[in-house]
Amino acid sequence: MKPFIIPLFIPHRGCPFQCIYCDQRITTGPDPENEICEGHGASRANSETEKSRLEETVHQWLEQKKCLPPPSHIQIAFYGGSFTSLSMAEQTRLLTIASPFLMSNAVDSLRISARPDYCSEENLKLLRKFGVKTIELGVQSMDNEVLRLSKRGYKPETVHQTAAKVREFGFELGIQLMPGLPDDNREKFIQTVEKAVSMQPHCARLYPAVVIQGTPLADNFRKGIYKPLLLEEAVDWCAAGASRLRKAGVKVIRMGLQPTENIRMGGKVVAGPFHPAFGQLVESRIALEKMSAMFLNFQESDIRKQTVPENNRFVFHVPFRELSNYRGQRNGNLAKLEESFKRKFVILSDTNLGEGKIKMEQTSH
Repeated sequence: MKPFIIPLFIPHRGCPFQCIYCDQRITTGPDPENEICEGHGASRANSETEKSRLEETVHQWLEQKKCLPPPSHIQIAFYGGSFTSLSMAEQTRLLTIASPFLMSNAVDSLRISARPDYCSEENLKLLRKFGVKTIELGVQSMDNEVLRLSKRGYKPETVHQTAAKVREFGFELGIQLMPGLPDDNREKFIQTVEKAVSMQPHCARLYPAVVIQGTPLADNFRKGIYKPLLLEEAVDWCAAGASRLRKAGVKVIRMGLQPTENIRMGGKVVAGPFHPAFGQLVESRIALEKMSAMFLNFQESDIRKQTVPENNRFVFHVPFRELSNYRGQRNGNLAKLEESFKRKFVILSDTNLGEGKIKMEQTSH
């Protein structure tokens, strides 16, 4: 079961770089009221305001949680900036504010995002002391040229070293990848996924690169220097990446940018594969590939000697909660199966099937 995450946004806080694609206030901050950090050198009054806003935000999310099925784990998560790039004093201050929620068992642990090149042993000791369970590394790519052109400021070796330290200290390791950055291609992305798998992360996020207004990447796009992925390409890449990660036991916890109000209303995405239901598009692609492979295996089976009558239908039984993914938007997967194989197909839900399990049968009606 997924943890119930209470997000607290600190856009650009602690981050020493301006990566070519980045505007965290647009891509992560759904509401300025959730931006709880006042900054280095904030006055005591501002610090007290920050504390009050954080506590209020957590209480609001905990009230919402009461209306939902009980989660197995509740986390406060600091998102949008590089937490470990903050000064040790600021990290301590924020963790201290969150600490009472841990002590009272209102939440179970904390989660933070960090750059691979700003995660020292001193940082890790502090985070462990305050009950941080999950550290998500903003890896983006494991290709040196992609990292260089994106102005990430580190090399793949740094990612490997930091990931090993995070796991050595007993944290859950999260990996964030961004297919489609400058000089990226499908082969490089699949290699990045393989290298991510080798680091044995607990979870991963896939965020295809989009062109955000006001970023250096937007300038390069307008000059014709950068060409973003098409939506179909991004779905294809992420379907392949997510399938590989899951095969290795890595939980894929998000695909595609959160459709925040800034993105929905402000038109801040200039170009690229942004879609409000991107994750479902990828899940539907994975489901289509699974059904296609099952039908092909049936066709090629040595056990089946006789020719199947043309009027026979093939029925896929899929998990109840995954029915929409298998059918696809507007039953698109059903149409693609019938177009590809020139057969009649039916997709039905089955409450007895576990997650990711499907069955196929043929009928004469």
